[in-house]
Amino acid sequence: KQRNVQMEFVDKVEMFASLSRFEKLRLLEALKPCHYDAEDRIVQEGDPGHEFFIIEEGEVKCVRMDDDTGDENECFRRLGPGDYFGELALLTSKPRAVSIDAVTNVKC
Repeated sequence: KQRNVQMEFVDKVEMFASLSRFEKLRLLEALKPCHYDAEDRIVQEGDPGHEFFIIEEGEVKCVRMDDDTGDENECFRRLGPGDYFGELALLTSKPRAVSIDAVTNVKC
C-alpha cells in the first residue's frame, strides 16, 4: 500500500512523466522522506547542492539576498505539492542560487 501511495505521488510530478514504471520504481528506491517545520530554512543560498527536493505536502518560498541592501527578498512564486527545487545545483555543480524557506510544515 505504501508503495502505491508513493507511486501515485511520483506519477503527479511532471518531470517524471516520461519515465517507465520500472524507472519510477528505481527512483522510489532512492527517495528519502524529510520533514521541515514552518520557518525552517531548507536550502541556503551559496551552499553547495547535493540534494534534490520534491514537495509532497506544504509550501515553501524562494528568497535571494539583495547585494545592495543585504535584505532577503522573495524572488519566485511559492512552491507546493508536486513542485521541486534543488535540481540546478545538481545539474550545474554551482552553489545554490536561492534560499528555500518552509512557509508551512513541509514534507519532501
